[in-house]
Amino acid sequence: MDKRLLIPADFSPVANQALVYGLHLADRISAEIVVLHVFDHLLLETDILPFHIDQALAMREFPIAQEQTQKHVETLMRKEGLDIPFEAIVAEGFPKEQILRVLEDQKIDMTVMGTTGATNRLETLFGSTTSAIMAKSAVPVLAIPPDCDFEDLRKMAFAMDYKEENNRNFYEVSRMAKLLGAEVECVHIETARKTEEELAEAELIHAPAMEFGQIPFHLVSGKSVSNGLKAFIDSEDIQLLAVIPREHKFPQSLWEKSISRDMVLNANIPILAVSTHF
Repeated sequence: MDKRLLIPADFSPVANQALVYGLHLADRISAEIVVLHVFDHLLLETDILPFHIDQALAMREFPIAQEQTQKHVETLMRKEGLDIPFEAIVAEGFPKEQILRVLEDQKIDMTVMGTTGATNRLETLFGSTTSAIMAKSAVPVLAIPPDCDFEDLRKMAFAMDYKEENNRNFYEVSRMAKLLGAEVECVHIETARKTEEELAEAELIHAPAMEFGQIPFHLVSGKSVSNGLKAFIDSEDIQLLAVIPREHKFPQSLWEKSISRDMVLNANIPILAVSTHF
């Protein structure tokens, strides 16, 4: 067993949902997990953390806090009927910095995170710690929306810009699809008005070439990128949406404004940020 998933945990309901999802995913792909709890100075007075963990951290009793974190994971695993090899890490500082430090120090294949953090505010997905990790992580980041239960992944979509993508991105998306046991289809949302004939012609011209030509490519018309993706996800029974978070115009516009918290909640599927930091 050489695959490892990092799951940051702040013990909020959303983080617990992501942790349970990550446990089932680890079981599905035969991976072990690293559960990281970061003691954030700014959260000391929020009463978000379970009392025993908050108290232990406040007293600098990290061994006790780590033990309690481990018990929390074990309790969730028993509830879910799972037995996954795991390591519990407790760190002090700011979540983003500590998560990135663990990613740098340890061999991690994927990070699984909830779409909101311990503040539990109605934040957008891309204004949160998860957003920052997605943009800077050297490994893929899987963002789990609230109330998203694990299911075997059969079909995922890659939101792409046919003018900007390259074979390296297709390779990485294909690699992740293989790891997750899912088929992948590429989709580009065309917001300019086009007839069905024009869309069909453009789809033939811009379909991925070379060894990635076997991946289905869809050119879909929509009033906005967000609306077009929602319609495609529903019509094609997509269970996971993959995006490239940086350096490409289409995913960057997706990142900043199109995929909002509202879209994630409505779509009710995980978002996979595939790293471009090779």
